[in-house]
Amino acid sequence: FNEGNQEAALAAFREAHARTTLLYERDPSSGQRLFDLAQAEFWVGMVAFERGRLDETGVWWHRYRDRAQQLAAMDPGNFAWQKEVGYALQNLAVLEERRGQFEAAEAQMVELLGLYRGWVRERPADYQLRQEMSDVVSWLGSMALRQGRLREAEAYFLEHVEVMRSLVREDPLDARWKDYLHDALLLLVDARVQVGQIEAAEADVREAASIAAALSAQDPSNNQWRVNRAQSLHWQATFAGEPPSGDVVVETPSVGSWVEDALVDVMLELRCVGSFDGVA
Repeated sequence: FNEGNQEAALAAFREAHARTTLLYERDPSSGQRLFDLAQAEFWVGMVAFERGRLDETGVWWHRYRDRAQQLAAMDPGNFAWQKEVGYALQNLAVLEERRGQFEAAEAQMVELLGLYRGWVRERPADYQLRQEMSDVVSWLGSMALRQGRLREAEAYFLEHVEVMRSLVREDPLDARWKDYLHDALLLLVDARVQVGQIEAAEADVREAASIAAALSAQDPSNNQWRVNRAQSLHWQATFAGEPPSGDVVVETPSVGSWVEDALVDVMLELRCVGSFDGVA
């Protein structure tokens, strides 16, 4: 949300919350009405989050978490409702990270990773689910790296890489997995450099550079893939002790800001794809 439409959005979401609360109270056995109420509570909290009102956000997102758990218990066979619990945990992790409460944030994400591991065991052919799980693993790696737990970070990033490698092997025609593998490899490179695993890091960079070159050749107009190629070349030049060629400037945001921004984008995308009745 931008400043210009936050007030309008908040008014709409509060109206939706009042309406969905009334409907749910009329029929508390309705899972759909509970779902709609939970979405309204998420969105009111999201506006508060965007405005920096973190205590208020916490109130709404804890309510959303409680509704999600209640919803999941109503129908264990409804996987979409089970995943609402995961979204709620992710929301709370982002909130705690913004507050600087890293231990609390990690606790939420460790719980979320446990859910994903169980879901993936039940649905091994769900490639998107496996990629989502690897994102959680990567988030935990980034948090460990940010706090100086380098070996732990390396282990998380290596798991992230292995998940993405498996997706590339099993679904080689989907370029997304190669793109994600490239990014996962560079995160692993950063961790390995910091623990002194230089030869392994160089091998990872070569793999990432090969992926980036192939993707860029496949679609030269894709700017993100061109950036990926530049990042890989930058790392290769660093290992060679040479300045990167050309005029490409590669900016690397802090791990914390990158992870938080990425998770907020995911939260918004998930909710916008499945907006609830009456509120887009």
